[in-house]
Parts: sequence; structure tokens; C-alpha cells
Amino acid sequence: MRSFDEIYEISAHRHGGEEALEQSLPKPDPYLATLPEDRWLSIMTKCVFQAGFSWKVIEAKWPGFEAAFDAFDLARNAFMDDEKLDALLRNTDIVRNGAKIQTVRDNAVFLMELRQDGGAGEVFGNWRNDDFVGLLEMLKNAAAAWAATRARW
Repeated sequence: MRSFDEIYEISAHRHGGEEALEQSLPKPDPYLATLPEDRWLSIMTKCVFQAGFSWKVIEAKWPGFEAAFDAFDLARNAFMDDEKLDALLRNTDIVRNGAKIQTVRDNAVFLMELRQDGGAGEVFGNWRNDDFVGLLEMLKNAAAAWAATRARW
């Protein structure tokens, strides 16, 4: 698998350089700053579950996801214990993929950590429009830090 830096270099080359690539990337929407934390976790979860699955299936089951994950309350999901995880793995109202279910807990922790910087809406909604790659790097670094923490367990 290629690293982020390799993909970035290939993309920059194909788009006429780094500056041209940066100009072609989508920019964050200021509306994002107004989204409550639970909606951030909901959207992140939907994206995770749609990857590799039929989007129609995920959409049809979405009310079950909302109920199963406590309306995506950050604290409840960040502190999800093994008993809750096991219950989710048996819940037919959602897609029962253990790795994807665990991302809900991981992403809830990540979103709670963003509170020290004003919260997800503040961080993502007010990210500089000319630094989309920086946003992707921040997400990559957060994921790597979480993976390192999880490996120590």
C-alpha cells in the first residue's frame, strides 16, 4: 500500500504541481462549524459503514444505527465497554462488522479530544480553505496516534 506522501506526489505530478493540486482540492464548508458533535460522529460512522457495503443497505438500516449507538452520544460511545460491543455484534438492526463498530468508539474518542481545540465543528468548519492537505495530514496523524495507543493495550 502506498503512503500518503507517495499518493500526494503522484497527484501533484498529475495535476501540474503542488500548487495546482491544492487549488483543485475541495474546500471545507463553513456550515460544518455549526454541526453538533453527535452529528459529526453519525456522519463519520455512515461513511465508515458505507465503505465496502451497499449504500442503500446502510441508508435503510440507519434508524437502527441511530438507536444502537445511542443517537451517537460521544461519551456513551467513547466509553463503550466489551459488553456493549458484544451486544452490537448481535444487533440485526445494524451491519454487524466488528472492525467498523469499533471505529465508532475510536472516532468518539477522537471527537472528544478535539474539544480542547474548540470541538469538531470549530476545527473542521474553520479549517483554512487553502490547507486541505494539512487537514488530511491532521486526520492521518490522529489515526496513527490512536493506532499506537491501541497497540499498547
